[in-house]
Amino acid sequence: MRAWSAHLRAWWVKKVRKTPIEFRDRYGLLYGLEPTDDLTLYFTHGGWFEEAEQEFCRVFLRPGMTVFDVGAYIGIFTCLMGTLVTEQGQVHAFEPSPRSYDRLVANIARNGLGNVVPQQQAVHGDSGQLKLYAYAPPYESLSSLVHRQTVRQGRPLERDTEHLVQAVTLDDYCEAKGIRRVDFLKLDAEGAEGEVLRGAQRLLQEGRIGAMLLEVGTEIRQVLEPLRPCGFSLFSVNENGSTSLADEARLLKCRNVVALHHSAPIPAQIST
Repeated sequence: MRAWSAHLRAWWVKKVRKTPIEFRDRYGLLYGLEPTDDLTLYFTHGGWFEEAEQEFCRVFLRPGMTVFDVGAYIGIFTCLMGTLVTEQGQVHAFEPSPRSYDRLVANIARNGLGNVVPQQQAVHGDSGQLKLYAYAPPYESLSSLVHRQTVRQGRPLERDTEHLVQAVTLDDYCEAKGIRRVDFLKLDAEGAEGEVLRGAQRLLQEGRIGAMLLEVGTEIRQVLEPLRPCGFSLFSVNENGSTSLADEARLLKCRNVVALHHSAPIPAQIST
């Protein structure tokens, strides 16, 4: 019934209404959705499909934390994190795609989040200009700095545009902004996660990143192996947002991984 209702609502918006809608997710947050978005996904889940990962954020984040969202897209995680850290904290949200960035800014405003700092920048291993490979709706969230073939529903996607964007390293950004510590880093860079971490070596080696939620793909070892020597333990995310310490075999099956530094406060719901 839930899936049927979601398909019906999506059909109505796409084929009948044909104009943007304002959508309230399961956390009470507002987002502007376009008829070209994957509306069935939003309606089925009452928001974004990564429910376990969003629940982890709800479990871990506390008022006053400094949070980075690398690969913010239209702000689905950004806005949730902004409410969780409250006005005492701050969220720095990075999104290089012009279309997605405009929607990110609009959604921040919809939710009245004055503690969110949007940045129309990519995050990478080097600061400067880089090429962004962008996809048309509903695949805009897959835009990447990595030139690769992306497959959906058994067929490769055609890229929509390629254009230059400004990139910054996390080390350079934090130095320029006077940010001493990043309590939480959500990292979804569509294949460029290893490069993002390469550009955060000073932060990592000095123990200035408390925790991370990382999307990992085929290059999982390349992304995760540099973290253990820097004092991180690696966890898988359970459906209710709790975590479990993960061995190598379990990590290889994960889409998203939590990395906790030994200096980070660990809520009771997180299993070590």
